[in-house]
Amino acid sequence: MVWHGMKVLRQAISYLNPGQTPVMEADQPLFTLAKKLQWKIPQTDQCEDFYLVTLEAMHTEKMLWSVSGDWLDGSEWTTALTNSGISSSGKAESFIGVHYICRTRYMHQMSVAALYMPMKTAYEQYFDMAAAGKSLW
Repeated sequence: MVWHGMKVLRQAISYLNPGQTPVMEADQPLFTLAKKLQWKIPQTDQCEDFYLVTLEAMHTEKMLWSVSGDWLDGSEWTTALTNSGISSSGKAESFIGVHYICRTRYMHQMSVAALYMPMKTAYEQYFDMAAAGKSLW
């Protein structure tokens, strides 16, 4: 079924945009099947040289946040979120484990924004001191 879908997609793309490489985005199980088929039958128009199969964006984003969670695990980030009243300890731990992608994304965005604000203030102070000709050390 996946192979047939790839053939139909190739025909539609060839008709609409001749010469364009077909790109198929698939969910994890279908991605696995499509890649296995590409590797098993490499001498066709659906092989890796002529057809791009990518993993769905949601899975890629989940893996990105999972790696970020691995980096933050043990860094007291969850404690900071809990002590500041932003989140409960259980929800903060779920951000590390990426149980909910939207919540995790939002919490990382808020963390980056919170870190950006003092950095911007320090840069503005540095710039003002440099412009006034004051010694920075």
